[in-house]
Amino acid sequence: MTTIGSIKITKAAKALKASMEEAEKLRTGQVPPDAPAGKSASVDPLTWSTIGNAYLHLKRRIESLEEHWERAEEFALEQAENAPGVLEEFRAHWTANACAESIQEAERLVLELGTAFRVQLERQTPSSGGLPESVKLPPFELPEFKGDMHAFPEFWEMFAVAVHDNPTVPTISKFLYLKGKLKGEAHKLISPLQFSEYNYQQAVQLLKKTYMRPDILRIQLVQELQAVPPAHDIPTSQRTTLCTLKALWVQLEKLGEHPASTAHKCTIGEKFPLRTMEKAGELVKNAGEDWTVNHLLDALDQVIDRQGHYKDSTQPWRRRTSPSSTVHARHPEPMKFQRSTPEGKS
Repeated sequence: MTTIGSIKITKAAKALKASMEEAEKLRTGQVPPDAPAGKSASVDPLTWSTIGNAYLHLKRRIESLEEHWERAEEFALEQAENAPGVLEEFRAHWTANACAESIQEAERLVLELGTAFRVQLERQTPSSGGLPESVKLPPFELPEFKGDMHAFPEFWEMFAVAVHDNPTVPTISKFLYLKGKLKGEAHKLISPLQFSEYNYQQAVQLLKKTYMRPDILRIQLVQELQAVPPAHDIPTSQRTTLCTLKALWVQLEKLGEHPASTAHKCTIGEKFPLRTMEKAGELVKNAGEDWTVNHLLDALDQVIDRQGHYKDSTQPWRRRTSPSSTVHARHPEPMKFQRSTPEGKS
């Protein structure tokens, strides 16, 4: 393992240096040595793709070298007792390949390439419709997306609001920003696409077709809803369970789940003690026969809130409810729950 780890560090260091050489050639060809800070030479729009790819490629090389070192260091610490010299061996390879210096220099190149790319976009993008000439990316940090289908809807909604639907951000800059936020399998999916306005649209479609899968996501959410453990009799436990169920239901509702699904009402009802469900059943009667999952959740919210206030007002020496009273009812009588298919309606 020590030999393999050393070889990986060496290879990653060489790959970083090779990328640095290519980036340096590109930088010196586009940014004159005597150019003021924040300025760059005129760059033909066709070279934007080259600059953008060099920028991202160099960042990946830096990340790769740092990841190899972290893994090697973790392995060395695990083997500290049996092989105390492993960490020193890794450090020797790190120093011999001047890895720290290479990373520092690479980060400088990344900064300069990024500046050249942004400045050229500011200069080349025409001002129209009263829009500002400068590129204005969002001031907050967007999350990264690594290929988890469950996380894609949230990622895309935030990215769309901040970047994709932002008229002040040129399309080519949106593509650069998108690639910078993708990791792992998601990044591999669109990495073959070169920078262009057309390819940005293709990248968006690829991501949506791969990760925006409502049917699969719905199945996962239903399974998570069913797997939520039943709450205990105490209000804090019921409040925690209710918050979890609400979070899952909001996502299911957004995917088009039937608002009055009997199956989901039954599933939710099974998560709470009989006493809680009886009181919630009295409240949902006010909504009529067509009460929905949201009516049930709101009723549970009110009941649990009252239980919490009641407990706070009781004497500290008051005996707790006996364990036998915490038995859950699968079909509380006031609610008239009946099992049916997920498409069933109450």
